[in-house]
Amino acid sequence: MTMKSKTLAAITLATLSCSAFANPSIDLYGQAHVSLDLLDDGDDMGLNVSSNASHLGLRGSYSIEDNLHLLYQLEQEYRHNSRGSDFANRDTFVGLHGDFGLLRVGHMDTPFKALRNRIDLFGNQVGDARNMTGGVTEDRSWDTRFPNSIYYQTPEMDGFSAAVQYATTWDPDGTSDNDDSAISAALAYTGGPLFAAAALERRSNPGDSNFNAIRLAGGYKLDNRTQVTGLIQRSDDEDNETDTILGAGVLRDLGYTNLKAQVFWLNGGSDDSDAVMVAVGADHRLSRELTVYLTAAFVSNDDEQSLTPYNAGRTASPDDGATGEVTMGLSAGVIFNF
Repeated sequence: MTMKSKTLAAITLATLSCSAFANPSIDLYGQAHVSLDLLDDGDDMGLNVSSNASHLGLRGSYSIEDNLHLLYQLEQEYRHNSRGSDFANRDTFVGLHGDFGLLRVGHMDTPFKALRNRIDLFGNQVGDARNMTGGVTEDRSWDTRFPNSIYYQTPEMDGFSAAVQYATTWDPDGTSDNDDSAISAALAYTGGPLFAAAALERRSNPGDSNFNAIRLAGGYKLDNRTQVTGLIQRSDDEDNETDTILGAGVLRDLGYTNLKAQVFWLNGGSDDSDAVMVAVGADHRLSRELTVYLTAAFVSNDDEQSLTPYNAGRTASPDDGATGEVTMGLSAGVIFNF
C-alpha cells in the first residue's frame, strides 16, 4: 500500500470513477482478500482462515446537466470463510457532484476514518492501525461508517479540501430527537510530496458523557521510493478518561515489492492500560490486480490491557488477548482487485 498524492476529495471520487458522465452508467467492482493466519492471544495459539474486508459493489453516474452529476453506489462485504452479513453493509449512498463539491446521503466512511485510511500501511491485514486507534467498544469505534448520514466535501482549493459528515441517528428505524447523533469533519492539504490533515469526531451519548476524538496525520515522500507516515490521536475512553495514541510508519518501494513497518503507542486513560503494537511486512505485486503478502505483528500489553494486532478488518478476530500478555499474529495473504 502506497500513499498517493491526492486529497480526501480525490480518494472519494476515485471510488466513483466511470467511463463517461454523458449517459447513465453502472460498473461492477470488488476485491477478494483472504489470508492464512497463525494467531496467538497470549495464552493459546491457533491457525485461521480469514476473509479481510472482501467486497462487491455497483457504482455509476448520470449526467443531469453540464457540471452536475448524480452518483450512486451499493457495496457489500462478503466472506470467503463463512456466511455473510447484512446487505449493503459498506459504503452505500446516492449523491451529487458539481462545481460546488460533493454531496452524498447514505451509509459511509467518515472523514475521521478516511484520515487513518490514508496513512495505515497495514489496512485489513494483521497489524492494522485500527487495532490501536479504533476505540474499545462497537458503539464508540473511531474508525467506522456513519449510518443515516449526510456528507459534504468541498472542491480542492490550492491543495486544501474539507469534508463534514452528520449522522442523524444510529437507530435504523429513525429518531424523533437526534439525541444519538454524530458529526465528523476533516481538513486536508496535499502539496508535492506532503500530505497533512486534521480531523475531529463527536458522538452524542444520551444520558451519559459525549464521546470526542481528534486526529492529526500526515505523510511525506522522501523520494520516489520511500515514504514516511505519522498519526496523533486523543480520544475519550469508556470512563470518560483520555487515551493518547502516537503512530509512525515507513514504506520502501523496491519495484514490484513494498517493504513496510509501523508502530503505534497507546497511553491509556485508565491505570495500567498502555500498549505498543509493532508490524512488519512485505507486499509483492504479481500484476496490477493481484498482490500477495506476508505480515507479522505483535502487541505488548500493560497489566490491565488486552489488545491484539489482528482484530480489525478481518473475520479471523478471536476474543481479546490475555490481559497483560504479548499477543501476536503471522499472516500470508492474497488480494485480487477487479
